[in-house]
Amino acid sequence: MNTRLQKHRQSGVALLIVMFVLTLMVLIAAEITFGFSLQMRRTASLQQMEQARWYALSAEELAIKVLQDELEESDGTVNLGQTWATGEVTFPVDGGAIQGKISDAQACLNVNALQVPDKEGQTSTEIKVFQSLMEVLQIESYQADIIAQSTRDWVDNDDTQGSGTGAEDSYYQSLPVPYLAANTSMRSASELRAVKGVNASIMRRVQPYVCALPATEMNININTLSPDHAPVLSALYLGELSIEQAKEVLEQRPEDGWKSVDEFIQQPSLANFSAEETQELMSVDSQYFVMAATASYVDSNVRIKSLLRREEENKFSVIRREFGGLE
Repeated sequence: MNTRLQKHRQSGVALLIVMFVLTLMVLIAAEITFGFSLQMRRTASLQQMEQARWYALSAEELAIKVLQDELEESDGTVNLGQTWATGEVTFPVDGGAIQGKISDAQACLNVNALQVPDKEGQTSTEIKVFQSLMEVLQIESYQADIIAQSTRDWVDNDDTQGSGTGAEDSYYQSLPVPYLAANTSMRSASELRAVKGVNASIMRRVQPYVCALPATEMNININTLSPDHAPVLSALYLGELSIEQAKEVLEQRPEDGWKSVDEFIQQPSLANFSAEETQELMSVDSQYFVMAATASYVDSNVRIKSLLRREEENKFSVIRREFGGLE
């Protein structure tokens, strides 16, 4: 009797062991299957993302081709009546689409031009225009002077404070979270937020009208300033021309723009305003453009923003390229 009971117990233990082993094998198989499926999805996602990235790069090449074809036949001006300025366009591609637009990178105030030194003890025109821009945006004059002078100290190549209201390393190192002045050109206009006197409110007001180009010249294309950028034109007249008047001038601009800066200045609506000092900062041509695009492929999106520079013989080069907003 005891022998039969012992055998029964041994059979029960063996059955439990077999069931445990089978359960373990099922779990291992499920884990392997899940891991393989996850790896396949990851691989597919990476492939889709890479394809979307190549589509984004193709948008850059297309933008260059459009600009080359358009400017090859232009009359020496860059204006909003040209094909490249038609706004956002969409191109269907295999498995997705490309949406993008081209904009003039010189329809703004280049903060890197502020490093130009004063002449004969007179404040540089670039500094005056930048300060005027802030003033027409309702920033108090003394605060605007601090920001303008501090911005020059930020982008120049020395650590010497240029004026009493400027700032170099000694000021920034005294802050609760210390840092150093860049003493080189800005890579992005967002760097302006780190400059003495620039708070969040001022940054929000100024940012739409400034840019950081890899150049020390301030050549603002009056043919590509939109009415929304009327404060820039007002600043070019050192605030003498109000924002409302500047907007009206831009809304009355010829469809294919002005042929020269002289033609712009001599129009009747500007007869009572002087741009003698700032005329050298105006232009009807551009060398820098921005291409912004979103490329989609299946479930992946890639955003790209490229700064393009027009070289001699109407050739273009990519100065910088930013990828972001991946989904």
